[in-house]
Amino acid sequence: MREIATFLAQSYQAGVKLTGILYLHKISENRFGNCAMTNLRMFRELCGENCLRNVILLTTMWSGSANDISLQEERERQLITDDDFWAGLLRLGARTMRYDNTAPRALEIVQDLMQRSQIVLEIQRELVVEGRNLNETSAGIQLRLEIAAAEERHKKELEQMRQEMQGALRNRDIQYAEEIKKREDQLNEKLAKIEQDKVKLASDLQQELRRHKETIQEMNSKNKRAGLMAIGGVALSLLTGGLGALAGLAFAGTSAAAIAIGGTLGLSTVPAAQIAGELGRRAIMGATIEANQLRSY
Repeated sequence: MREIATFLAQSYQAGVKLTGILYLHKISENRFGNCAMTNLRMFRELCGENCLRNVILLTTMWSGSANDISLQEERERQLITDDDFWAGLLRLGARTMRYDNTAPRALEIVQDLMQRSQIVLEIQRELVVEGRNLNETSAGIQLRLEIAAAEERHKKELEQMRQEMQGALRNRDIQYAEEIKKREDQLNEKLAKIEQDKVKLASDLQQELRRHKETIQEMNSKNKRAGLMAIGGVALSLLTGGLGALAGLAFAGTSAAAIAIGGTLGLSTVPAAQIAGELGRRAIMGATIEANQLRSY
C-alpha cells in the first residue's frame, strides 16, 4: 500500500496523470477470499468514486475445456451481480472485460483507456493536495480497520490456544501441546508483523514526498537554465558569425590579412568569406554541445 501510494503521489507531483486503471482478477480462482475482499475495499477507497468510470475490472486466466469455461462464466456472473464483489463498483461506472491472453486483446484494452480523460485519484488528492499522511487517507483508514480486525482475530485465536494448552498439559498430552505451541508461535509472528505494519502505515510519507518535490523543482530549474544558456549561445554564435562575416568582407581585398585570420583557426588556405562562415558554424556547434551537456546533467 505504501509503495503504491508513493508511486501515485510522486507521479502526480511530476505532472503525470492517469487515464485508467486495470484491476486484474484470475477467473480460475474458485473463491473470492478474504485477501481479495480486503484488496478490493482498499482499491475502491484508493480510487475514489469519481474515478471509477476509468476503471476496468479485468478477468484473466480464461482457459480449459467447455466445462471449465462454463464454471468460469458462472464465477464472472457472481462477481458482476454480487454487491460483496463488483456490483457496487459497476453501478458507479466501472466496467468489466475479459483478457484472453492475446496481444491484440491487450492492445484493445489499453487503447480503450488511452481515449479516456485524465483523472486524479482520491489518494493522490489526499496526499499531494491536502498533505495528509498515508494513515489519514481514505485507503489508509480502510487499511487500519483491516489491520485492527486481523489483530483482534489473532488475539482471540491466541487466547483460545492458551486455554487448549492448559488442557493438554493437564492431560499430559505432550504431542498435542507441541502442536499448539507451534500454532502459538505462528500467531505471535503474525501479531509482530501487524505491529510492524502499523508503524509503517503511521510513518511520515509526506517527508519523502517533499524530498521528491524538491528534486523535481531542482531538475526543472536546471532544465530551464540549460534552455536559456542554449538560446544565449545561439545568439552569441550568430553575433560571432556576423562579426566574422564583416571581418571577412573588410579584409576580402587583402589576401595577407585573410590568411592571417584563417591561420588562427587552422584555415590558412580558405578564402575570407568561408572563414567568416566557419566562425559562425563553430560558435553554434559549441553552444549546442554545451546546452546538451547541461540537459544531461
